This record gives sequence, C-alpha cells and structure tokens, in this order.
Amino acid sequence: MMPIKTTIVGTGNVGFHLASQLGKSKDIQLTHIVSREKSRAETLINQLGLADSDPLQVNELPSIISDLIILSVPDQKLPEVIEGIDFPADTVVVHTSGSQPMEILTSHTSIGVLYPFQTFTKSQQVNFSEIPIFIESNSSESLELIQKVASVLSQNVKVVSSKDRQKVHLAAVYACNFTNHLYRIAEEILADADLDLKDLEHLMRETVSKAVSISAAKAQTGPAIRGDENIIQKHLTLLHNQPEKSEVYKLLSNQIASLKEK
Repeated sequence: MMPIKTTIVGTGNVGFHLASQLGKSKDIQLTHIVSREKSRAETLINQLGLADSDPLQVNELPSIISDLIILSVPDQKLPEVIEGIDFPADTVVVHTSGSQPMEILTSHTSIGVLYPFQTFTKSQQVNFSEIPIFIESNSSESLELIQKVASVLSQNVKVVSSKDRQKVHLAAVYACNFTNHLYRIAEEILADADLDLKDLEHLMRETVSKAVSISAAKAQTGPAIRGDENIIQKHLTLLHNQPEKSEVYKLLSNQIASLKEK
C-alpha cells in the first residue's frame, strides 16, 4: 500500500501529538504541517524531527497534493479556519473536534471527523494505542481512508455520528474538566494541611477503576449517599469562610442524596 499523504493544520496540543504519532508510521507520508504563521509549523517540524514534512501557511493549502487534511484547531476557531479556504478537490478533509458537527465542512465534497477522545498537553506523553478514536464521514470511500489513518493511531476506532459525539463530548466535560476542577479544590484544601494530591492518588485511581468496572452509580460512597448529616455539617463548618467551595459541596451533596432516593 502506498503511504497515505496526510496534512495537519494546526500546531497546538492536538496537532502536536497527531504529528508526533503519524510521523513515525511507514503507512503515512506526513507531507505538510500548516499554521497561520509558517514559523510555528517550522518549529513543530524541527521539534519532532519531521524531515520529510514541509511547513505551510493556511493560504497555501489550495495548492497542495494530499489524500487527507486534518484540521486540528480549537473548536471555537474551526468555522473561522474553514471560511474562505478552497481545499484541494480530491482531498478528504476532516476535523478533530468533539463538539462541532461534521456538516460544518459541507463546503467541501469529501468530509469527515477524526476525533481522538483524550485531553492533550504537549509536555505530557500519551499512549495513542489506547485512545478511542471516533470517526465519521459522508461517504464509504472517505470513511475507509479515515479508518486507515485512525488505525495507525489507535487500536480502538469507532464510527460515531455527530449527534452521539456531542453527547460523548458533554460526558467528557463532566468526567474530565469538571472532575479536574474538583481535584483543584481538593488540592487547595490539602495545601492547608501541608499535603498534596499525591496523598489522594490511590483513592482517585480506585474511584475511576470502580466507576468503570461496576458503574459510577454503584461505586458512589461518602456522607451524602449515606445520609450522614453530621459529617456533612462538619465539612461545611471547615468551609465556612470559603463560600464558593461550600456551594459546590452543597450542590453535589444534594444531587447525590436525591439520586439515592430514586
């Protein structure tokens, strides 16, 4: 099989990790890294040692020859990036957004989605083989190409519609973004006791493990699910001069208690 000529637009966290992973594969020819500022593309290419990739500015996209263009830009910037670009006619164009529908690309003929379901930071290595990749396309031919590229990245590739992908993204905000905010609150509380999150790591890991293995509903523990008002009031007393943390505590405790009653 001839290597799939692939172009990545975007040099942020997602683009960085996609380029790093795809650049290692003999099945992918990573032809171009594209950014609004060519210097950013050059920096990423040099950083990852992508000797066979060329840096481009966005306005140079129409002139390239590529089988697949991956738009790895922030969700809110995607409409702006798409507007005014005439993608090469014979190229499949996909985005990596969890919240944007595939149809945002309908100005082009062959479109799709390649959504790596993970939170990315450039400084943090990830094991791509374990990351779910959710894909979608408007044709069977394009889907086959997207699936081949996704399979280079991960062993866990699923076809998921835009409607369901948005639900996955919403669930991820609860499970990842909101949970991380709660970790931050816990971190601040621990700091007052000269401790840190490492002292909770065993508990955090066990909570995730049980939620996945037996379901989050069955794994719920703590004073709210037990109806232990004595402990709840003690906790609220500790938070008496921190009204925002107190409100979060009350809201979550009330929700947990109400679910027990159902």
